[in-house]
Amino acid sequence: MSANDSRKRGKKRYAGGHNKRWKGSRELEVGMQGILITCNMNERKCTAEAFNLLNEYADQLYGPEKFQDNNGSSSEEEDAEEEDVDVALKKEVAQLQASGAKQERRFQALDSGANNVIFIKTHNLGPQQQPQQEG
Repeated sequence: MSANDSRKRGKKRYAGGHNKRWKGSRELEVGMQGILITCNMNERKCTAEAFNLLNEYADQLYGPEKFQDNNGSSSEEEDAEEEDVDVALKKEVAQLQASGAKQERRFQALDSGANNVIFIKTHNLGPQQQPQQEG
């Protein structure tokens, strides 16, 4: 093995993060519903501005976004002392997993695969959901 081979291998290990992909499905698929936005550079700023506009008008039309509260019953210290350590640990792990569950938002930015093009996927805004009537 030459010195150049070992140096190349080390660089690949050190800077190999560029090959990683986002967790979850963040790419366009057939049948997705959403909004396609074009911009001139600054995709992050464009995405943030689009989220602000979309959320503002969605709040007016459909009401504020409702998040599911995954908090279970509160654990009492008296019961925790009497319970087995294994049972208490399992309860705590279940609570942490429930609180860390990913909440689905109305709008989610996806990778469009093209430069200066943003796709924002819409959730929970189908034809079955009627806008609120102001009166």
